[in-house]
Amino acid sequence: MEEALVVNYSWKQQISDPRLLDMARETASIYNLAQKTFWKALDKKKPKKGKKKEKDVFLNAYAIQKVMYKKIKRKLLSSDSALASIQQFSKAFKNYSAAHREWKKNPSKFTGEPLPPHKDKETSAIFFKDENIAIKEKELWLRLANGKDPIKVPWNSELGKPKFTIVSWNRYTGWSASFVFQKEVEQSNLDLEKVMAIDLGSKRIAATFDFSGFSLYNGKKIRSLIRLRNKIDADMARKLAHYTKHSKRYKKIRQANRIVIRRIQNQINDILHKYSRTIVNHCKAEGIGTVAVGDCAGIHDGTNLKESTQLVQQGPEQKLRKQIEYKLAYIGGAVVKTPEHYTSKQCPRCLKLNQPHNRDYRCSGCGFKLDRDCVGSLNIWMRHKKVAFGHVLDVVGSLTEPTCLRYHASSRDCLTNVVRRASRL
Repeated sequence: MEEALVVNYSWKQQISDPRLLDMARETASIYNLAQKTFWKALDKKKPKKGKKKEKDVFLNAYAIQKVMYKKIKRKLLSSDSALASIQQFSKAFKNYSAAHREWKKNPSKFTGEPLPPHKDKETSAIFFKDENIAIKEKELWLRLANGKDPIKVPWNSELGKPKFTIVSWNRYTGWSASFVFQKEVEQSNLDLEKVMAIDLGSKRIAATFDFSGFSLYNGKKIRSLIRLRNKIDADMARKLAHYTKHSKRYKKIRQANRIVIRRIQNQINDILHKYSRTIVNHCKAEGIGTVAVGDCAGIHDGTNLKESTQLVQQGPEQKLRKQIEYKLAYIGGAVVKTPEHYTSKQCPRCLKLNQPHNRDYRCSGCGFKLDRDCVGSLNIWMRHKKVAFGHVLDVVGSLTEPTCLRYHASSRDCLTNVVRRASRL
């Protein structure tokens, strides 16, 4: 029987107000003050001779607020927005503590020991809680300090009132507000014993394997959009070099660049959402409750691949993983990380390491042949299930050509195109 789960969902909208930069700086100053207050209470100085050392005090968000109540200087922010800044530091420290405990258990997962939050910020995201949000006719009001005019955003009253709002700056889109709502989602009856494996990549952003076969998701469109974005950024930098910083012409060029980059970024996000939705819909149809994703997040740390460094660093495969993770969690599934070292080189049949040629994999020992990305997803599946290749053949039968999926802007999901040879994708 399906159960309802209350989840958060959000969407962004560009906003403009001349006070936003001052508010972001004010938010950052409160965050920095909370940080200094916390470390001052936790790390006491060494006492003088003959005196006992004062006991270290660990302050939570409420205690920090109580200590720095009279020290907070706010001109534009409401009291709830100021409190949210303090809570952001407490949240950052909790995340550090969890990462540090994980680092002690398994240091190989990290490139180094996690560091606590200690750096000051110049600007920070602005939070508006439920009490500071109101709907007035066809406008959404984000209330500020007493006596200050609210930030007014054009609004469709049918959407209802958001639970909270986050205003932040992005160099591609400028100032934008993320409105967070709550809704009930029906959970499906998924079998956690059924597993889909995903091998993330660049040319094929995802290769999946489950009992129904292989699927390849084309990433060429995303790569071309990223190259276009880099080219436009480079052209803008050459133009800005001839003008004084913050001049009228300088600001016009930056604004025009943001409009173009925003369109490109929207296309990339559309591709990722359609791919992730297609994967989650397949899991729902087949009753698959567990998705094993190759743990490749480490490739973004200290990448040294010469010509391919920028391509790897800007790859959005981790964004795709996060989208699959939260969309699957809404219907009762789970995403787990699986080590993926040598998954594209190791033969699933005889376990011999071979170097793939282009997109094709051929084992020099047993003659096994398959697409290299399909081999990666198959090895991830077997590592998670801890089964032998023969068992996979007994269940699935002979391995067929993968189903290849390309992005189509006019469709809600990416359309399926069956290709005889996956190397054509």
